[in-house]
Amino acid sequence: MACITISKDQAIEAINKAHVKQVALLSKNLGWQIGRWTFIKEITASFAYWSIRQGHSSFCPKDLEIILRNISFFLWDKFKTLPDNMKVESYDESMAHISLVLILEWLHEFIINDELCFNWCYLDPDTTSNKGFIVLRALMHNTCMSILNERNRTDDIGKKV
Repeated sequence: MACITISKDQAIEAINKAHVKQVALLSKNLGWQIGRWTFIKEITASFAYWSIRQGHSSFCPKDLEIILRNISFFLWDKFKTLPDNMKVESYDESMAHISLVLILEWLHEFIINDELCFNWCYLDPDTTSNKGFIVLRALMHNTCMSILNERNRTDDIGKKV
């Protein structure tokens, strides 16, 4: 299979266009609209899980540790901008009352602006293999789906108590 090469600007345009459609669709879903208490680490952990799971090699995606550090700082900066009534801050377990749509928006902003992470969407030009290629839109969506599933499990446990 031959590699298809597009410019970074074309890739960003395609990701942005798909993102606008995805947000419009998901914003109609109550489960994605409602704010829930979410640990900042939960977003990072889900992102890490799907980064590894979606990679096309037996190893972690390139620069994963650096990217996880970058997203942690990015999410922390976003967290600090929230009103006080939407966050609980502690030394090791900060959480925010945020919707999945907002999380998706944050992930989109991070991926578009983090050069190392954004590079995951490019095929290696020196090979015809897609080793290491990650579909970033799927990464964002799957990260949010894991958080949604965790919220649903928590709700189910609460109903049984």
